[in-house]
Amino acid sequence: MAFKLPSVRDSATSAVEIINAGALVMTEEALESATTTNLCLRLEDQPAWSELPVIILTSGGASRLTRLFDLAADSAGGVTLLERPISTDTLLRTINVALRSRRAAVPGS
Repeated sequence: MAFKLPSVRDSATSAVEIINAGALVMTEEALESATTTNLCLRLEDQPAWSELPVIILTSGGASRLTRLFDLAADSAGGVTLLERPISTDTLLRTINVALRSRRAAVPGS
């Protein structure tokens, strides 16, 4: 499996890059960024048929970020939470499923 994985430093940049993304993988810590609102707004602006798969890597257990998880899920239409530490195989398989889902949803892909 090979993936093109551009790295972005902040969710404001992610909000711009999201247009062409196959999936969005982020850590729960990234949700605490002041620019997360921009990202959520961009996710909400997606056409109904174009639901970007969002994968959030969490620290597990009861999270203080539950409200932010809910906000991300409401904006994206669905979020996959994966508890860290996570095996490489599990992460890669989850990304692969997300990419297949995205390709199936986007017309002409």
